[in-house]
Amino acid sequence: MTDHAASLPRASARRSIDSYDPKGKRVFVRADFHVPTDDAGNITDDRRIRGALPTIQSLIARGAAVVVASHFGRPAGIGYEAADSLQPVFVRLKELLAGQAEVLFVGQTPTDSATQAAVAQLKPGQVLLLENLRFEKGEKKGDTAFAATLAGYADAYVNDAFGASHRADASMVALPRAMKLRGAPALAGRLLEKELQFLGAALEA
Repeated sequence: MTDHAASLPRASARRSIDSYDPKGKRVFVRADFHVPTDDAGNITDDRRIRGALPTIQSLIARGAAVVVASHFGRPAGIGYEAADSLQPVFVRLKELLAGQAEVLFVGQTPTDSATQAAVAQLKPGQVLLLENLRFEKGEKKGDTAFAATLAGYADAYVNDAFGASHRADASMVALPRAMKLRGAPALAGRLLEKELQFLGAALEA
């Protein structure tokens, strides 16, 4: 078994989003939108964005307001960097959810005043994509204060970032812990469940 596989939970060890009623709630979805781009910044493969759609669509259909977050590239962690902005991801996500949800993208870091205001005003049926988590130095450091700020954004946490689940980043470890400490659930998204089931079957073969 690889170190990556050993660090991941069994599919049965996590609550599914189906076990949670998100109506009227804000739900934080940790996705993996670390997608490849060309020299002009255009996305060349959107499969990771498409992979997150079933989770987002399920939550929206059941009355949630959804906050989506991801890392992208390797910024220095000292604030906004245009080359590593999630703007191209926002454009593609908005296209994919057209007619299903209003997709918003504001602010230059995940915790600036514009972002916090947008979170507070988020309504059911809306999706807010946060700017690159790695624009905050606390993300890579696993900072609990940064995680606590993100925890204040939502009533539940969903991990749908299989490709990043081995990382000790704040949004992957400290954030779900902070949510659980205040009684909020940490759930598995559709993509994570699918990947864990596939991995489990492969390991048992």
